[in-house]
Amino acid sequence: MRKIMRLNRVRVGFLVVALFGLVSVGGASGATTTTVGQTDAAANYVCGSGGEYDLTTAVTSGSAYVVPPGDWTVNSWSTFAGSMGGSMSMVVFRPTVDIGAYTVVATSPVQTLTPSSLNTFPTSVRVKGGDQVGFWATNAACSTETALPTDVSPFDVGPLPLVGDMVTPFPVPGFKANISASLTKVSPAQLKLEELLASLSGQGPGNSFIAKVKEILSNVSGADKAKACSNLAAFNAELKAQVGKKVTLGQAIVLTALSNAVRSALGC
Repeated sequence: MRKIMRLNRVRVGFLVVALFGLVSVGGASGATTTTVGQTDAAANYVCGSGGEYDLTTAVTSGSAYVVPPGDWTVNSWSTFAGSMGGSMSMVVFRPTVDIGAYTVVATSPVQTLTPSSLNTFPTSVRVKGGDQVGFWATNAACSTETALPTDVSPFDVGPLPLVGDMVTPFPVPGFKANISASLTKVSPAQLKLEELLASLSGQGPGNSFIAKVKEILSNVSGADKAKACSNLAAFNAELKAQVGKKVTLGQAIVLTALSNAVRSALGC
């Protein structure tokens, strides 16, 4: 069936939704960095022009393609371009409650690929455990045809979907996606700081609160715990000083609770 489809597929581009699996640092979901998916210099299925999306939902060997449990940031994605080069965009899909249906949660800019080489592109995309990361491509070597029944690659034709779109691809066996991604796990402290930052809109003296929390986020990203704890203490002192001035008592209670949660997550 797939070979029959290829007569039509050669004139359309691909959007491959690769279900990513853990394959690196630490070998467990507790790892702080990992690479998921796989690239293949021998990818032998060529995407045409137009539009199509695929998923790799099962593989016989190598990485299974699923984001590990927890919150992660995709720092970069890679594909090994064929001799024709082509173009590609990474796309993140999230399974819905309907079996076989997926919602688009993020896309990256479409990139021009350098022929016959590994192409890697920086990005910053937040994903969650179970999310499926893949690509849309035109005139590129986007998949490997294995002919193995357990390498299942659902697909459907169409243009690059928009964030929020829901798609329901048709499963076809014998293909694996030619894409990988580098992920960094988001720490509990980062999640609490982002929650605190979202609660600060319009509160405090000017942008002082927001600037301090952004600096703490930078400290945490840079693994500078001492500086993060010092800046958090400065934030708490300013918050206390602004009660009854630029911050109401009710606001202060909420913000203090969030700040204390950050402090606990950091181990200050």
